Amino acid sequence: MGVLSDKRELHLLVLDILCLRELGPEFITYEPETLFAEMRERFGPLGRVTSEKLLACQVLHSNNSYWTEWEAFEKVTASISGEVAIFSYVQPPDPEEAAISLSTAQQFADHEYSEEVLRYIAAACLQTGLFYLEGPLAIALPYAKEYISDKGIELNYGSVADLLLRTAAPFVNPDSVEEVQVNKVLSVRAAVRGFENEIAAQLKSIKR
Repeated sequence: MGVLSDKRELHLLVLDILCLRELGPEFITYEPETLFAEMRERFGPLGRVTSEKLLACQVLHSNNSYWTEWEAFEKVTASISGEVAIFSYVQPPDPEEAAISLSTAQQFADHEYSEEVLRYIAAACLQTGLFYLEGPLAIALPYAKEYISDKGIELNYGSVADLLLRTAAPFVNPDSVEEVQVNKVLSVRAAVRGFENEIAAQLKSIKR
């Protein structure tokens, strides 16, 4: 199995390190076919999903569209999540994917997020029933709270925070809005931990 095979599922951050190591920062300005050819020459066959991740690397390095335009955020997040970005329809991420995407982008730059993108993140989380946004998702919490207030949804944020301090595992049969939120938050936390562990393992695998 080649290094750049889709089956290897190398994360975008790991691919970025490979590009920088093999091609230098100049890879950011390469035309797509040039970038693909250079990586094939060094590592062999290039999978379609992996090629999408390489292009997403260029976007994150070269401009701030990920941070300012919801469409760019969505499509880059799709690539980070191992999906092919399809521009003919929307691909809203689930909260776990959004959190991992935000954690990934933080390694590239520290641009300010636009209200448009923050509202999009909040909407993507709310669509799945997650109202309590913490960790990487906390930047969109004000817009989630705004929606909850407008809709008259009752959620005791203090109770959720308290439960999270006392709870290490999801509730098997959650019987309150707050317990449901705890389960959703724990799922996001587990996804981010898994992402961090996977990155560490993949970096070891490409170490010279």
